[in-house]
Amino acid sequence: MHAGPMELQWFGRPGPHDMVDRHKKGPAPLVVNGRLFVPGFNHLSVLDAYNGFVLWEKPIADSVRVAAFKDSSSVVATDCEVLVAAGESCLVLDAQTGKCRLTIPAPGPAGEKAWGYLARVDGLVVGSVAKPGGSLRAMTKLEDSIIWRNQQPVVCSTSLFAARQDDGQCVWTYAAGGAIANPTLAVADGRVYFVESADATTLGSSDGRLSVPALFGLGARLTALDLKTGKILWQRDADLSSLEHIIYLSCTRGTVVITGSRYAKVPPAETKGFKKPEQLTRVRYDLLAFDAADGSPRWA
Repeated sequence: MHAGPMELQWFGRPGPHDMVDRHKKGPAPLVVNGRLFVPGFNHLSVLDAYNGFVLWEKPIADSVRVAAFKDSSSVVATDCEVLVAAGESCLVLDAQTGKCRLTIPAPGPAGEKAWGYLARVDGLVVGSVAKPGGSLRAMTKLEDSIIWRNQQPVVCSTSLFAARQDDGQCVWTYAAGGAIANPTLAVADGRVYFVESADATTLGSSDGRLSVPALFGLGARLTALDLKTGKILWQRDADLSSLEHIIYLSCTRGTVVITGSRYAKVPPAETKGFKKPEQLTRVRYDLLAFDAADGSPRWA
């Protein structure tokens, strides 16, 4: 294949001042309908994607996500709106002006919740209820240890819900039987897919952050809900007890794929010359595929 020509279109603002350091792994910028949405440190910049002109900027308290790969993004963009999860609510902003059109609160008592996962699909805003303090919002040594060290926790939620995009009215809620790993939430083909722990005690985590072994050591359930009603379409037990570091879920073309990483011992025949303990283990990635229609296993 011959690559097409590439050249610099523009260079300038907003620059790094209001952004999360790239090593802290905040949500990625989004490009929709000619606009570039740049999430920052409790800040959002919106630019013309073709010439870099700053259309508007806005401080948004409690919207920053550090280590988003162990949580979920806080920003969703459409042709005419940008949605931002901030604290206990989701702000629906005009994409061209930044004017707030609607504020949608997450279900539950004030002060006892945080908005976790965020998506907008088929006229609905899909969210999850997380624990206050679950999402990482600083750039200290604590966040570094979670980002860069092994067997560190992922951010979880205790329930899911959907609200109408036009007025914010909640249309359904799903109370999880065990903590839901935020990186496993996905919406496709009129369904919401996720993995929840089979251990109800995981819901009692004080900050909603749990390691993958703590989440799934006593079992895991792959679940599919109807997007419009929240009704359980199917649930399937999944053995994820070998996973140690991270877990993700994706769905496309009728297949749900779970992936995660773990340590595995190096076969003795391959250890010649190895002297350090860390050389005797390797990272391995597990992939498990399921039929999106009924959850039946396809391959692993």
